[in-house]
Amino acid sequence: MKKTIAIMLMFATGCMSLAGCAETEVIETAEGTELFETEAVVAEASGTNEAEVTVGETYVTVVTESSAAEETPDGGYIRYTYRADETTGERTLYKVEEYDADGHLISDMNYGSVGQYGVTYVYVDGRLTEEWYTNTDGETYMSSSIEYAVFGDNECKSFSYHYDHDELIGYTEYEYDEQGELCVRTNEYDADGNLTSYKEYVYEADGSCTITEYNADGTTTGNITIRNADGDMVTKISGYGSDEHVYRTEYIRNDNGDVIRIELYEDDVLLEYKEYEYYSAGRRSSITSYQADGTVVYTNVCEYEYLDG
Repeated sequence: MKKTIAIMLMFATGCMSLAGCAETEVIETAEGTELFETEAVVAEASGTNEAEVTVGETYVTVVTESSAAEETPDGGYIRYTYRADETTGERTLYKVEEYDADGHLISDMNYGSVGQYGVTYVYVDGRLTEEWYTNTDGETYMSSSIEYAVFGDNECKSFSYHYDHDELIGYTEYEYDEQGELCVRTNEYDADGNLTSYKEYVYEADGSCTITEYNADGTTTGNITIRNADGDMVTKISGYGSDEHVYRTEYIRNDNGDVIRIELYEDDVLLEYKEYEYYSAGRRSSITSYQADGTVVYTNVCEYEYLDG
């Protein structure tokens, strides 16, 4: 049995990221932060909540594309994403993304049954300086301001200050190598300047990096992340060094850098895995979720329809 939901995306020519079918990965090497939209987005788009799916079910996401987009006076553009009701075909606005003339995402607003929410980014001379997070009431509830300084031969991020409404709740300090090319440590502080945790970055000759998180007293939190030379996630570990279970997630990629398989382990025992197929680089065609023994939990297939702009 197949279940189908349609999604319409309107975007500028050459911008081919597809909500619900394409991996979105935003890596900030200094922090090791990530926005990694994979099966979570597809599950939302197609209804494949793993707590609710029927084992072996196939879900189809139909993506309708248009090259039309709204240009802005400063040379940027706005991309609109619409979702279509599976039964009625009625389209409703789902996401609005605005980019400046340099291609920076400056606004990412989401629309749903709970209301409008999203984030606004501020760039000055090509550098990200502020982030503003808006809740469904239209209220800016979280924000960050970013400072830069010269390290070695480069100007790099030095501090990020984090606010809850207008109240400072903490800040992040960044440390670099002598050349100012690689972040080697980030320190997290509370609003009073007390160190709460830190991360150390160790680089290998091939450019890969292991990021280990510590408590303020130097004991490990058990969280370890490994990224390849391109900054892509390779391994994510939690619970390392503890008396409890150790969980490890492995990301296997093809030559284009697309994730083709994600494996989840508990104490080195495989729990489940997902496999990803693509029509072309970055354009996902399907996700299949498996139990450890190879039983198919669900398959999400992305089918594409094309419209003239």
